[in-house]
Amino acid sequence: MLQAYLSLGVDVFIKNKLRTAAFLSDLQKQSGISLTDEQIRRIRFYTIQSSLTNNWFSTLTGAKPGNEATQKALCLGALTPLLDSLTDDFGFRHAELFERIKNSDGQASNQIRLAYYLHDQVMKDDDEVFSTYFKEVIRLQDVSLKQLQKDKLPFDELYDITRAKGGYSTLLYRSVLGMPLISGEEDAIYHLGGILQLTNDMFDVYKDYKNGQQTLFTNTEDVGKLRALYVELIENMCGKFLALGYPSESKRQALLKILI
Repeated sequence: MLQAYLSLGVDVFIKNKLRTAAFLSDLQKQSGISLTDEQIRRIRFYTIQSSLTNNWFSTLTGAKPGNEATQKALCLGALTPLLDSLTDDFGFRHAELFERIKNSDGQASNQIRLAYYLHDQVMKDDDEVFSTYFKEVIRLQDVSLKQLQKDKLPFDELYDITRAKGGYSTLLYRSVLGMPLISGEEDAIYHLGGILQLTNDMFDVYKDYKNGQQTLFTNTEDVGKLRALYVELIENMCGKFLALGYPSESKRQALLKILI
């Protein structure tokens, strides 16, 4: 167990720090755009997430990410907060935002030009699986705008949005490895992603409440119900991963890293 945690820590907090520093330097040189301190801070945070998922899924599958997969994960980690920021700043739905990115020219803002550059980088290898999950993540970002409405959303609808947002985002990061999913793996990772989104909402409950963002946590009148749901989801997720056709030790090591 200790060995799994140590290898995860070294990869995410030491190796990834060096990779991200080199990536940020190269990104500014290649794009010709200077990043603000806030953009750098957010990109670093999201690249930690991409490093985590790369480590989990390479442990599970035995497919070590090469330089191309690592760079793609870094670009995706940088693009995610940039798109969120553009949506927040201008109020565009993602479909409108991508049209503006696609039609951007030299007069566009640095944010849009940078988003165009990063989008081009993650899409350049014409990976159909990655593209499918990417489009689904973008669609769900627009669906999740329902969470900002004043009328209270039913529990089941919020639960479905939560699972789908986390599920497809996590599948997108799994697809970075470029290794085909085996039987049952999509379901297991979708389930994991729902737990990750629920965990995120758990820690963001105060911020979401102040911002008028509906989540299962801001809307609940019974935290015990959510605790029971969370425990049940964790148990189900572990069962789904252990049922996959990967070597037993690979599954055990991957689950140890996911659970920490």
